Amino acid sequence: MEKQMIRQIRTLAHKECCNYIDGTCIYHGTCTVINPRYASIHDGAIDCDYFLGCVLPIDPELNRIIWGELLREEDMIRPDEKTCVCCGAAFVPGSSRQQYCPHCKPRHEQLRNRHKQRSYYQRKQANNT
Repeated sequence: MEKQMIRQIRTLAHKECCNYIDGTCIYHGTCTVINPRYASIHDGAIDCDYFLGCVLPIDPELNRIIWGELLREEDMIRPDEKTCVCCGAAFVPGSSRQQYCPHCKPRHEQLRNRHKQRSYYQRKQANNT
């Protein structure tokens, strides 16, 4: 997974970065998006700040994954954050009972309402017979 992410980062940098011309970076000489000293993605592994700020947001899925990896360290997580039961994403809850992130909540409510309606219908059918 790490090698595939690093490959995707390099490919994105080579295709979309305006500073990458003819195999070299106009700022650093050789393109060192990934610091060769690090084998995995974590803080310090991506050297180019321009890539993080301007090029990486072009690919929203890769952007979410990379920032999730970069901010995964325990000291960076805020104490008021919770982890979504469904997708595992970190979010700030609106109440102490909230279990789902804003993206998963509508889907969970839809499934819960279906279950409630189905059980109501089954109870009604059992009482009529």
